[in-house]
Amino acid sequence: MSSRIAVVPGSFDPPTLGHLDVIRRAATLYDELHVLVVHNPGKEAMLPIAQRLALLEQSIAEAAEAKAKKEAEVAKEKEEAAAKKEAAKAKVAKEKTTAKAKVADKKAKETKETADKIKADKAKSDKAKATAKAKAAKAKEAK
Repeated sequence: MSSRIAVVPGSFDPPTLGHLDVIRRAATLYDELHVLVVHNPGKEAMLPIAQRLALLEQSIAEAAEAKAKKEAEVAKEKEEAAAKKEAAKAKVAKEKTTAKAKVADKKAKETKETADKIKADKAKSDKAKATAKAKAAKAKEAK
């Protein structure tokens, strides 16, 4: 894959925020960017080329540092947002699990209560049958 290269020539006498904006925008469009500080024989220079170069290098370095800092902040915010989202998902999953467990516990309790009631009813029925049988046996003996 070939890289896209751009050149931004200018006298940059002095470097302005407009120059820096053009350089910044070009840097986002190309893989490699060359900023050329050139002598314009048609103009009388306010600053020597060495000073213009130093000002541009300093401004570009500051802009790159600010951009890197902003990118780091954005990345951190994204990580925090993703962590919050995962925590919220985990909380919802835990709440669902807890709700399901409560439903299962309730059903188990209801099943146990039903089984206990059936057992008690059977015991009553068995006792009633035994009592009736005993009464029938006594009545038979009494005859």
